[in-house]
Amino acid sequence: MAFDNKPVLALVPARSGSRGVPNKNIYPVDNKLLIDFTIEAATSSKFIDQVFVSSNSQEILEHAHSKGVNIINRPKSLSVDNTAATEVVNHFNEFLITSNLTRDKDFYLCYLQPTSPLRDSKIIDNTFDHLAEHKASSLISLTRNKDTPYKSFLIDEKGLAQSLFDEPLSNKNRQDL
Repeated sequence: MAFDNKPVLALVPARSGSRGVPNKNIYPVDNKLLIDFTIEAATSSKFIDQVFVSSNSQEILEHAHSKGVNIINRPKSLSVDNTAATEVVNHFNEFLITSNLTRDKDFYLCYLQPTSPLRDSKIIDNTFDHLAEHKASSLISLTRNKDTPYKSFLIDEKGLAQSLFDEPLSNKNRQDL
């Protein structure tokens, strides 16, 4: 089902090579792989039309394919600790253009990290309901920050997030800050 007459594409970035928890995206949690929580949330959403898993890991890609979602082989150069989410999204856009998987150049992107296993399809669907209610074009989930202030935002009187610092700092990876 499209949203606002535009298709909704979900992108799940699931690289291998984490130093904190090796192979965390395919780590078993409660008899499921960590990535499965996100794949199931995305495929169960009433708004998401297509799900894509982007990874440098053949094991992750094969697993995602077995779950019936689209896979994107991400180059190793975009699968390192300091790869920004914007680089992964740009690679995704290039993939869509070169593969002709979607004829729509105008779509909504739902960027779903597998390290948020408590997020389910109801939360995703509520997000799109919130977008419609507020006539917004984008939405980001936030939590109270216990770490670096560079990832901090203020919520203005309209309920919109405003970065406390320059955008390049708020888009940096946690490890770099």
